[in-house]
Amino acid sequence: MPAPADTAPPAQTSTVSFGPFTFDRANGLVRQDSGEVPLPPRVLSVLDLLVSRPGVIVPKQELIDTVWKDAFVTDTSLTEAISVLRQALGDDPQSSRYVQTVHRRGYRFVAPIAAVPKMATAPGRLSVAVAPAARYPLSISRQLVPWSIASLCLALAIVAVWQYTHFRPADAPIVRMRIEPASGTVFDTRAPALALAPDGLLLAWSACDSACRLYVRPLDQLDPHAIAGTDGASAPFFSYDGRWIGFFASGKLQRVAVAGGMPVVITDASQPFGAVWLPDGHIVFAASERGGLMRVSETGGTAEQLTVPSADAGEVRHCWPALAPGERALLFTVATSPHDEAPARIGLINLGQRTGWQTIVENADVARTVSSDHIAFSRANEIHAVAFDRARQAIAGTDQAVINGVAPAQFAVARSGAVVYSMAADVTPPSLTWIPPGGPVSNDLAALQDLNVTADGSHLAGVSGSDIWVGDLSRGTTTRLTHGGTNVSPVWSGDGSAVYYATANGGAFEAWTRGSSGTTPAKRLLSAATQHRNVFPSSVSSDGHVMAYTESGGPARGDVKLIDVATGSITAAVATPFDETNGVLSTDGRLLAYQSDESGRWEIYVLNLDDRQRVAISSGGGRDPRWSPEGSTLFYRAETTMRVAVDGSGRPVGAPVVITMPDSFAIAGIDRGNRMLARRSGESAAVHAALTLEWARDLKRILGPPPTALPR
Repeated sequence: MPAPADTAPPAQTSTVSFGPFTFDRANGLVRQDSGEVPLPPRVLSVLDLLVSRPGVIVPKQELIDTVWKDAFVTDTSLTEAISVLRQALGDDPQSSRYVQTVHRRGYRFVAPIAAVPKMATAPGRLSVAVAPAARYPLSISRQLVPWSIASLCLALAIVAVWQYTHFRPADAPIVRMRIEPASGTVFDTRAPALALAPDGLLLAWSACDSACRLYVRPLDQLDPHAIAGTDGASAPFFSYDGRWIGFFASGKLQRVAVAGGMPVVITDASQPFGAVWLPDGHIVFAASERGGLMRVSETGGTAEQLTVPSADAGEVRHCWPALAPGERALLFTVATSPHDEAPARIGLINLGQRTGWQTIVENADVARTVSSDHIAFSRANEIHAVAFDRARQAIAGTDQAVINGVAPAQFAVARSGAVVYSMAADVTPPSLTWIPPGGPVSNDLAALQDLNVTADGSHLAGVSGSDIWVGDLSRGTTTRLTHGGTNVSPVWSGDGSAVYYATANGGAFEAWTRGSSGTTPAKRLLSAATQHRNVFPSSVSSDGHVMAYTESGGPARGDVKLIDVATGSITAAVATPFDETNGVLSTDGRLLAYQSDESGRWEIYVLNLDDRQRVAISSGGGRDPRWSPEGSTLFYRAETTMRVAVDGSGRPVGAPVVITMPDSFAIAGIDRGNRMLARRSGESAAVHAALTLEWARDLKRILGPPPTALPR
């Protein structure tokens, strides 16, 4: 039972008693009957904090912050201190008389406490009256005794200091090791593939051969082993206590015990955009290309919405959540563009809030907590670190690049301060090629992203930096089409005379169009002031009358809509609770192909706009649909590039056919001769990872002490 309120000592009480013990808080002495109970200084500090608040749960983090102050320690140090205290008091953790563990929250002192008057003597001691000293001179020998004792104490102190400085335990070494995936596999690139247990001694990752699955490797073993039942797994993460591994697979968020067993489904999660396991047993995760963070109990159930991307702030999705230092807030990535290669930013939101997050780092991919005073984040092929002020919940100082040559976003940090990251393999420059082989293509154009090709195959449009550029495929020359803002998603008009695209200037993305020569002014088609959602063009009918676009932002996810370019009237082609995107119109404008995740993964569907009948095209996954210019063949991307013939009603004619393409190439466009322009991004899979133990301590050496917090 908690200590009664009337027995709780005031904060200024110097000496208290509980059971057979007396605790002199001012001098740090614990006595039992007539003997002193020796306790280390940290353990005495833990006891002092607990007895100052009897019956009150003192959180673990508060104990660590108060007792260890500027030292970076884990929960293990606190657990060891509590264990030493219990042994000294003869306390049973299963039936606590003094120190009670409150699961996942902290500790509290439950014994009745009484204040001891200042003049009281220790239990068992007798008070003895001492007569005044006789007024006679002391002998020389009696005068030398105090000096002899003082000299002896000084000598003992010198010996103690010498022993402490010469024989104190050395800090744990900073160990670095190379981590190889299982033979014949490569690290997964669909999402951050690596995860570390809280103590940093167990490593998990997703790796692929013909299929992707989870592997684990304890650091006291040489080889990893696969976890049964995890086919298709990606984006692994550990539970707060390290007993479970969570992951995404088959459209579900799942968990599997580290000790063994088959995976257990937690909830629906169609897309793997990261998760974090909270101390209270909930999981925060992201599973939508156009949505926010969700929260669900570790035991399963229906997930609740935690955040919603703000289209008015140019936000496309929230993803890759992690606990912030102090575990009172979440770090997460705010994507500001529909394509993954664009820079994002790191947001922070207090746990329990649904709105009011703040941006703390610009131009970053994924952020992780390193220690109570530092966070790390990835930026392209670098890992940066920066001091973090927990009191102000803000960055404190300037970030530094501390690790180079990292595969983008591929790193994880344990609560122990260990870090693991995938090393970027040698990268070949991006390139373009025609399939079947055609005329030469300048690889200078391959640097453009988000490509789209005219029906005659003469020009392409793409994104470089934050602007749209038009390229001449035969000559390799480029023309800049936009100036300022963030511009994405270029698509061509049917005759190749104009480009439609999305632009954001500090707010939601709007739909604009401009002549491909760049000589005429740009024209806005859809305004953020009226939509309050992001708008991303995806296709224009061959006659130029209708534009298909993806709309996202707010409570709904991605929807596919159509706008009559002349009248401005809008039709909701596909609007469901799921993500629908990348709607493309057939040449005659009667069929709309698009991708949806309603089955638990991306699949391709065709909607007949005349009778509103929908037909499923893919069955093993599919995304990025593209019509051939004559409108009778649909191409899409699954594990490989696929092609399927489609009749006038939108139904497939025969089974999809695999198209053989060079490794790492994806379709960038199709011309009227059904030639495919394919692009290789230049990225390649990481061949190995690196692990550093005690990285948090090494980081403090590199960065120096965190700046002094500003007055609040």
